[in-house]
Amino acid sequence: MRFAQILADENQAQVKLLHVCNRRTSANRVAWIKSQLALLVSKWAPENEFEIQVTPSDDIVRTVLQQAKGVDLVVLRSRRQRTEAGLAISDVTTRMTQQLDCSIVMLGEPHSG
Repeated sequence: MRFAQILADENQAQVKLLHVCNRRTSANRVAWIKSQLALLVSKWAPENEFEIQVTPSDDIVRTVLQQAKGVDLVVLRSRRQRTEAGLAISDVTTRMTQQLDCSIVMLGEPHSG
């Protein structure tokens, strides 16, 4: 969030924080997720107003692609997944990055240990 805020401030841009959850997520749970994201924003980017959107969907890639139409940059968080061959990017991330029509920044999790 802090990275997105800095970029937005420098470029007079707006930030949308999108979380895609399971289609069967209850309305109460969606509201709770949105409130938790709002708390994170208030902690890490208090001087910036983010648009926060929690969208239930079974198709993460399609949902992100729809929301990314007309934007200049998408910042993705990548989760490390261990495989026998080492670390791999998920199929969802791969499909998304191949289909997005804008710039992409992918941020990974910090190294532990």
